[in-house]
Amino acid sequence: MKRVTLPLLAVLVFCAAFHTSALATVYLNTPSGVIAQTGNTTMDARYRLSNTNWDQMIADDSNVTYGTIVQTNNMGNQAGLNGLTWDFSMAYVAGSGFTFDLSRSGGPTWTVAYTLPATGFLSPTRNFNVIEMYLKSRSGTGWATYGNVTNLAFSGAPTSGTLVDMVGITPPNDNDNEYLFSDTDLSLTNWTLSGQVQLGFTGTPPNLDERIALDFKTYTGTMVPEPTSLILLGLGVIGIAGAGVRARRRS
Repeated sequence: MKRVTLPLLAVLVFCAAFHTSALATVYLNTPSGVIAQTGNTTMDARYRLSNTNWDQMIADDSNVTYGTIVQTNNMGNQAGLNGLTWDFSMAYVAGSGFTFDLSRSGGPTWTVAYTLPATGFLSPTRNFNVIEMYLKSRSGTGWATYGNVTNLAFSGAPTSGTLVDMVGITPPNDNDNEYLFSDTDLSLTNWTLSGQVQLGFTGTPPNLDERIALDFKTYTGTMVPEPTSLILLGLGVIGIAGAGVRARRRS
């Protein structure tokens, strides 16, 4: 029987421990790498300001067209929505699908849902392990947009890391992304991402449509380690191996 040396055994134990802990964890803006999308978008939900079209929608693809939009709401024109703060909830129920709520104290709750049965659309329960939140802000001559996303919280699974408020996002800092990543299939877990969103503008803009928006996407992706993380991991493995060599020499 082939003997497993101490350095190799230590590395295997370290990797197994990391993998086991990651199985039950959703990483919030993990500092150890960047997220690369490897599969199709499962769901895309959006809140934006518009004068002539929808302000809230949910779709079965990131290519938002009449063929992929499942539901929309016309919440009002952009002047009436300018600067309003909404409580939002982006929720998923395993085996059913997604619900995106926007509400204000004393006001209506606007809801779009992408749930089974999804007649004419792809299944909302397709696999995914990444939740991306994207805030976009654009400007033009004589006008500018801004966005605030605050009081962020995630529930439904153990987490590691922190969700960061996106406050005062204005051009030229015109977009911000946050990621929730797991190496397990999040379509098998009930979860909720909640917070508050405020979108607004100054000056006299044209119809804003896609110039100011908060977007949520779910898809399959992988975490690509950053060079610094790879170096630190390598040093850690070398350190474990070195400790094993020293232990053999002493024995």
